[in-house]
Amino acid sequence: MEKIVLIDSNSLNEVRTKFIELSKKGVKTAVSAKDAEFNRKIIEGKYCDYLTDIEYSGKNERLDQRDSGLNNVLCKLALKNNIAIGINISKLLNLNKEQKAFYLSRIIQNIKLCRKNKTRIVLVNSKDKENMRALLLTLGMATDNIPALKCGVCVWVLGEPGKIYTF
Repeated sequence: MEKIVLIDSNSLNEVRTKFIELSKKGVKTAVSAKDAEFNRKIIEGKYCDYLTDIEYSGKNERLDQRDSGLNNVLCKLALKNNIAIGINISKLLNLNKEQKAFYLSRIIQNIKLCRKNKTRIVLVNSKDKENMRALLLTLGMATDNIPALKCGVCVWVLGEPGKIYTF
């Protein structure tokens, strides 16, 4: 079982120091996404193994363009730096129908971007593997990536930020 620590901080320096400290111990880290500049610096600097909640960090959308918090440049950088993009399922459960539709559309766009750029996708805070695989298929994940979810590409993180998780 490997251990992962979720770092939820607005300070890039704090994330950097925690990442360096934990990577020396051999612990993988996940960082909760913030604004676009913060996310890009995290991915460029290789300050995490997983970047989660990116669909919740986007700004308000315009009529002609959706801001899902992820773009082609970030996907290519994540692939180059071996950083997986995390989709947090548990946050969807507490939203009303309009907000669920809003964030599901962002998740669909992020899955399309990750498929196009061959970036790894990670599920965070999901309880049932079979239902999550079905959800990913419905949202547009490629069927050839679904068997890889059984082999450990999919990460299941449970708990609160700042704690160490085993899975």
